[in-house]
Amino acid sequence: MGRLAGDLGVGIHLNSAVEEIVVDGGRASGVRVNGEAHSADAVLANADLPYVYRKLLPSAAGTRDFRFKLRKREKLLYTASSFMMYLGLDRELDHLSHHNVYLSSRYEENFRQIFDERRLPDDPSFYTNVPSRTDRNAAPEGMESLYVLVPTPHLGENVDWEKEGPAFKEKMYDLIEEKAGIPDLRSHVAYEKIKTPQDWLSDYNLEEGAAFGLGHGIFQVGYFRPPMVSKAVPNLYFVGASTRPGTGVPLVTIGAKLVAGRMGRELLGSTSAVGV
Repeated sequence: MGRLAGDLGVGIHLNSAVEEIVVDGGRASGVRVNGEAHSADAVLANADLPYVYRKLLPSAAGTRDFRFKLRKREKLLYTASSFMMYLGLDRELDHLSHHNVYLSSRYEENFRQIFDERRLPDDPSFYTNVPSRTDRNAAPEGMESLYVLVPTPHLGENVDWEKEGPAFKEKMYDLIEEKAGIPDLRSHVAYEKIKTPQDWLSDYNLEEGAAFGLGHGIFQVGYFRPPMVSKAVPNLYFVGASTRPGTGVPLVTIGAKLVAGRMGRELLGSTSAVGV
């Protein structure tokens, strides 16, 4: 997608944290990066939407927009989060498919612990992805890439990741060995990277470390979900899991197509836009 964007004339600036969405005369007119303003006819914000309202817009902007600007975190419904393991193994996994799902034998209890009790599940369900099963470029010859996703609660007082994270990782190694049939897994790990809900917050500004953005409760879905166009700040648009139509790669991709079409219609030929 990056190569395609470049072919279409899109300029991508990496390692350029946006400090502010510039609002001039009540309209979005660009972004500020490292103290320098970059002008544009429109701004498309892909950062987590609550973060945009709380941190990127000037304090006077957006107060007439949808109610998330003023709602406290505890008043919002968030999705679950995830504990992630990115592993590089010095062996192949011929017995696994590209996608593999391992459901807890106590699935009702598993859901209750995540969504109601907001604590780490005793018997987690988890998903593994082995991309090198279908694309050998995803790992060196004779090795394998293994991606593990474990649904967990978003950040809250019932889970202390600093204390509970290491033990939970060891539990997952044991479960992967047992359920995915990879004996002595730890001895084959050549590379390991772990992400917890705390990392989703610190690395991507996802409020409460909710990996999939805002939840889909009755007052956060459909018409009630934050719109993809700001009602208070003209020329400010949104895309991502926390705006319409909803969370998940398919819905976010649909949302990207919809907002791109709307920007094309409303900007009436303007050629300068910046994405955050």
